[in-house]
Amino acid sequence: MTENAAHPPEREAPGPRRPDDPFSLEAYLERRRAEFADGPTMAEILEDLDRYRDGGVPGHLIVAAIREDRDNAG
Repeated sequence: MTENAAHPPEREAPGPRRPDDPFSLEAYLERRRAEFADGPTMAEILEDLDRYRDGGVPGHLIVAAIREDRDNAG
């Protein structure tokens, strides 16, 4: 009975990807690096956050922004 069982054909394991393969991990990481290369450094981001934390954004501006976003979404 088990002799008649259907088995899927065996497949070969995929080989290494070509260096120019756009779907390789290396290509993905290179695209991400290029995307963030000209962005702010962590020090600049933290400095910017400190500036907002010190002065803060007034609550009414936050509420207005949330309401505007909800109005535009609906």
